[in-house]
Amino acid sequence: MIGTVQTQKIFFAMGTVNTITVFEEADEALSAAKERVKDLDLKLSAYSHDSEIYSINSCAGIAPVEVSIDTFKLIKHSIMYSRLTDGLFDITSRPLSQLWKNAIRCEQLPCERSRRQTFPLKQSALYKRALFMYNNYNINTEVYHAEDTDS
Repeated sequence: MIGTVQTQKIFFAMGTVNTITVFEEADEALSAAKERVKDLDLKLSAYSHDSEIYSINSCAGIAPVEVSIDTFKLIKHSIMYSRLTDGLFDITSRPLSQLWKNAIRCEQLPCERSRRQTFPLKQSALYKRALFMYNNYNINTEVYHAEDTDS
């Protein structure tokens, strides 16, 4: 792209480095994109005590949590992909993520016992009843208008 202006914003959000690049003069658009990512990070972080996802995890099985349309749509689409993949994509896989996060921190692979407790073998009859329960959820869609939940 000879002669094209390239503008970039690099920032940390969602647990990783984000890079947004546009190929024209677009400081306003870059700033808006960065703010959108930061806003989603505030809602969707599993680690921030102020996020909607953290509230859902903390209240799981205890009390309902009211969430934004962004979080609602993310969960709705995630459940759809869990169903389409028969649970291979699983939004409830945080225990597995935590196991590997701890392994990285300790610079040591998780032991066999920890792996089996956290992630039972697919062939196991108990798999569908294990820690990952992609099909065991309760979502109240009544508070959203149909046009809000279609996409």
